[in-house]
Amino acid sequence: MTSESLHAVEDESVGLQITRRDFLKGVCGGLALSAIGLDSEAVESKEKDESPFDHEVQRRLLGFVAKTMDVVLDTDVISLPTVVEAETISDADFNQMIGFDTEGHRNNLFFPPSCILLLKKSKAHSLVHEYVHYIQYNYKGYTDGTTDEVENQAVRIQNIFRETGEGVVR
Repeated sequence: MTSESLHAVEDESVGLQITRRDFLKGVCGGLALSAIGLDSEAVESKEKDESPFDHEVQRRLLGFVAKTMDVVLDTDVISLPTVVEAETISDADFNQMIGFDTEGHRNNLFFPPSCILLLKKSKAHSLVHEYVHYIQYNYKGYTDGTTDEVENQAVRIQNIFRETGEGVVR
């Protein structure tokens, strides 16, 4: 997101600007996926057993995304993302991070430069989607997370993961 985004609020602790529009766009996207059934069941049955909060799973999924996006991760320069269970953050703190009252609504979110909030019920493919945003921001130079190009790439790679089951323990 750029500093030109309307009504952007910056959280200086993570250097993030997000607008109410950005947040609601993410919530609506998640609802749309649920409505058409893409988010209800994992294509690969093994994915159901894997927790995106498990560090080994996180390592494999980030490796899958980096390989798919043709990126070599450099942890000496850019820190690996921290995955946090969204429900562990109070409503007040969550609203402060977002910059407005979300009225208790939560969604999976990437906060630049390296924090990912995942809902407790999230599956591995949801983390793949957020890892794409992490790489877009840190390695590809994308700063506006609201463009169709950015979101379409994240959905495309998430679908590749779901269809191939790559990164999942066999």
